[in-house]
Amino acid sequence: MDKSWRSILLPLFALLLLLGLLGLLAMRNVEALHRIEDGLRERASISNLTTVNAIRGVARYGPDKEERVEAVLEEVARTPGVVAVELYAADGRRAYALGEAEELARRFDGLDEANERFASSTRFELQDPEPCCSHAQCAVDSCHPPSQLLMPGEYALWMSFDARSAILERRQLFAESVILAALFALLSAISIALFLSLRRNTTLSRRLALDAQKRDGLERLGLLAGGLAHEIRNPLGAIRGLTQLLHERAEEPEERENTALMLTELDRVGERLEEFLSFARKRRLDWQAVELRALLKEVMTLLAADARASDVDLRLEPGQGQTVWADPGQLKELFINLLLNALQACEPDGGEVVVSVAASRERVEVCVEDDGHGIPEELLERVFDPYFSTRTEGTGLGLAIARRITEDHGASLQAEQRSPRGARFRVSFDPNVQQRQAEPSLSA
Repeated sequence: MDKSWRSILLPLFALLLLLGLLGLLAMRNVEALHRIEDGLRERASISNLTTVNAIRGVARYGPDKEERVEAVLEEVARTPGVVAVELYAADGRRAYALGEAEELARRFDGLDEANERFASSTRFELQDPEPCCSHAQCAVDSCHPPSQLLMPGEYALWMSFDARSAILERRQLFAESVILAALFALLSAISIALFLSLRRNTTLSRRLALDAQKRDGLERLGLLAGGLAHEIRNPLGAIRGLTQLLHERAEEPEERENTALMLTELDRVGERLEEFLSFARKRRLDWQAVELRALLKEVMTLLAADARASDVDLRLEPGQGQTVWADPGQLKELFINLLLNALQACEPDGGEVVVSVAASRERVEVCVEDDGHGIPEELLERVFDPYFSTRTEGTGLGLAIARRITEDHGASLQAEQRSPRGARFRVSFDPNVQQRQAEPSLSA
């Protein structure tokens, strides 16, 4: 599995788990809310039907049916939990209104959280009242006269109930849901943070172990290279001296040409030996205040001829001077190696190498940029390994020496790809680290 996918797998799993838990919580809340509202509707429906049946029963017979209907409605209005009762005719005429009738003036139906009420309506029909006797048996004036208030027809019964307990239960449910969701999110965040922290610690421990192993290997390699270079340098010097003598005494042009070639190759071997010795040598740093721009101008002057030979425009970006604590000789060697690497990267087509100095409150940074062939992504870290080189004629020690010098100064050296082509090397100095490392030398 790709490393980038592995790094987001657990956070993605935690996010999906959180979404699943929130979904279950939402389903639980919806079910609970439906249960609460269904309870209110069931209670209202039972009360409405009971009241309607009572009205139908008392409104069927007798001359005092209006008083009896009003008595039924008053009894219902006094029932605990009932706020108001109203009876409307089909034409909108209000026949009776008891309790807090103004609550029903808007004729809302359902839950009204603002007023903490639940209203419900039931439509029903009042039939013609049955006569008290047959027309043939009694006089008309002895029958009950028709009611002007409760005429036969359609009616609507509106009842309002106190819903404070249900609304309180809904609010408690909402508060519990918010708390549970926050707890789920917090636990997920803590889990992800712990995982990332453990992952970083594991990665850091592994990297520190690899760095320690690499440093140990580099020290052994450096000692070996230094010993070999030291043993080779003395006889090599003698061979070069004899070759120089033969070159001076040669009379034939062919002999002089051959001895000159031998001297050139011996000088090249000597340069390589000096590189091995420079890599193997452990020097004590001479800490001084070094002005970076002045040092870079000096290095660029030394390499001006190489830049012209490679058809490369070598320039220093304008800016303010920045001072760091460093060994000027080692720092000069560092930037020579970086600039030579940049010049060689532009061969054979030429190009441009730009050096810049920038500073912030925490760091001072030097960038060396080229528009050469660049560095493949998978080789960005390997270019600092000793004896690793992408050039067939390279020794692979220049960037390794540069990395060692930056580490000795408490600085860092990083290689980056540059868009659209080329490479960028960043040397970052931490003034605090430098000061702590320089203090023993300063005090001595």
